[in-house]
Amino acid sequence: MTIHMKKDAPLQLSSSTVQQQVAMDPCYCNPLSSLHTDLNREAQQESDMLVLAAPELNSRVRMRLQELLEHIDTLSIILLHVSQVEPPPIVPPSQLPPRRQHYHAPEGLLDQLMVNVHRVVRDDDQVLLQTGSGAALLLPHVDSQGVYRILERIYRSLDLLQAETVIPPLTRETSILLGSASYPEQGRTLEQLLYATGAVTHRLVLRPVLALQQGSATGAVEDDDPIYEHTNKTMQADKMSPSAPFMHLPKALSHHLKRLIPYHMAQELQCAPVGRDQHRLTVAMADPTDGNALRLLAEYTSMTIFPVSCEEEALRALLTKRW
Repeated sequence: MTIHMKKDAPLQLSSSTVQQQVAMDPCYCNPLSSLHTDLNREAQQESDMLVLAAPELNSRVRMRLQELLEHIDTLSIILLHVSQVEPPPIVPPSQLPPRRQHYHAPEGLLDQLMVNVHRVVRDDDQVLLQTGSGAALLLPHVDSQGVYRILERIYRSLDLLQAETVIPPLTRETSILLGSASYPEQGRTLEQLLYATGAVTHRLVLRPVLALQQGSATGAVEDDDPIYEHTNKTMQADKMSPSAPFMHLPKALSHHLKRLIPYHMAQELQCAPVGRDQHRLTVAMADPTDGNALRLLAEYTSMTIFPVSCEEEALRALLTKRW
């Protein structure tokens, strides 16, 4: 017997002031299953080990699953969690706080994510939304193989998003986590099913575009990123904020990086690709404030360009090796 269910309507918040307040609320979401309560929650969230859920969403998921499992013998669940973090402060790494605070995402951002998700789900799938934190998809009569295919389609659809295409453009690093599980293959009890759902299957990170203003470097860089370390050293040496982070260049580039920017373009723009993190491409440039070069690179690669300054002699040495 097929059960037809109506999708939950998204929670409506018409006031822009309320939306801004939601965006500033700290994220205190927890694992779906009580089997995870013996783990250190702060360590979980910082390392993105688990897909979390707000308490309200957890309660709704449990109630709906109990109702469904009384009538059907096969069911899958997909959990999505979205959160944002502030960029790391410009201080020596030894003075960094132990973890950066996670915040709820603006309501409008979750709505934009769900547009891509709804392209994949069926009419009789149930979508439970929780403003600012995420969603759960309950998929009746879908086994582990079926949910794997659906999850991959959702991931590819969300992977098309970039920080600058979100409206309004992102100002914080945004993490999107996906997890899934199936009954009865991965959990024969409700608690076992929720426990399996909490494992991260896919992770997406959207980083805001670097603001190219004198004395500003707002691109989100990981705390242990070498670029971050070189930025601090340069600032301490110059006693002023650089227009772009400084990076010591390697003596050679990897093959997968060289494929991203053709040699003739790198030579013409005096740049070299030196790092990639999903949709963000780190490019060493003779002039990292050259807006026209940044635009051309972004258009050609379809990626967010994170420009860094470097020693011109080292850059010329890299460009003498044709690829």
